[in-house]
Amino acid sequence: MPKFAGPHWLSNGWQLNSLLTFHSGQPYSILTGIDSSGTGEGEDRGDQTGPIVKGNRSLAKGTGYEQYFTNANLVTPTNAFGTIRRNSLVAPGYSDVDFSVFKNGHITERVQAQFRVEMFNLFNHTNLAPPDQSLGDGSAFGSITTTIGNYNGAPGIGPGEPFNTQIALKIIF
Repeated sequence: MPKFAGPHWLSNGWQLNSLLTFHSGQPYSILTGIDSSGTGEGEDRGDQTGPIVKGNRSLAKGTGYEQYFTNANLVTPTNAFGTIRRNSLVAPGYSDVDFSVFKNGHITERVQAQFRVEMFNLFNHTNLAPPDQSLGDGSAFGSITTTIGNYNGAPGIGPGEPFNTQIALKIIF
């Protein structure tokens, strides 16, 4: 550990930590929302009549959602299986950079203190959840209305959540 000039209690005992997480998007399928094949095996995949059309991939102010894909060239088949391949689309990826600074020091010979500042999602990157995949949802199809943290059932501190800072003092004896 490097040594610094100056008062020992101020210049020594520092620790820097970081955690970088980068994930590509998860593949997903476009579903009809109904049993269009009539087999009784649940909802089926849709029919693709042309190329998949990307929506406006920037959050529109005031709307609260991003239109990732549109339902143009996608239809619900009648008494048949759909032609869209399984997991043919990819949801947005996400990235997260966390950073922390610790200062360790002695209060007495046997008692130590650790002051911690931890920052989550340091660059405040918006990490979006996968888009709505059901053609049966009408205008909601292809839209993203939440972050990956809320989508996975863990709102608060975690991937997809806004920048957060946590400050703590730990006494070790």
